[in-house]
Amino acid sequence: MNSYKRIFSRFYAVYFNYNQYITKTSKDIKILFMESLKINNFDENLSNSIINNCTIQKDKILKICGKYQKRQEGSIDKLLSIILYTAISEFLLNKTDYKIIISEYIKITIFIHPTGKEFIKSILHSIFNDM
Repeated sequence: MNSYKRIFSRFYAVYFNYNQYITKTSKDIKILFMESLKINNFDENLSNSIINNCTIQKDKILKICGKYQKRQEGSIDKLLSIILYTAISEFLLNKTDYKIIISEYIKITIFIHPTGKEFIKSILHSIFNDM
């Protein structure tokens, strides 16, 4: 339970930092990612790869594609946590359906929906406990 609270305090900090990002344009999403990556001291080359391959489609699917052949220790976990923070902050801001697809090296799809707060909690709890 302590780890659960710690996780949520971290993502709420991200949420409040990003309360100015209301729109869902591709540009705003990229800014959001870049700020999150800087905050988390993420590898610059990998950051650029993520940003350059980040697109938002008409059906509100944020698709993140990148080449992650070189895996740094913990980098995939950190990337996943950044994506989760971003998705959840967007969900809280917009109260809308949100679907994330991460392709290539990472094979995971995360669905977030308006009634999905318990779902979000379970996703965070299970993923971060596995780190």
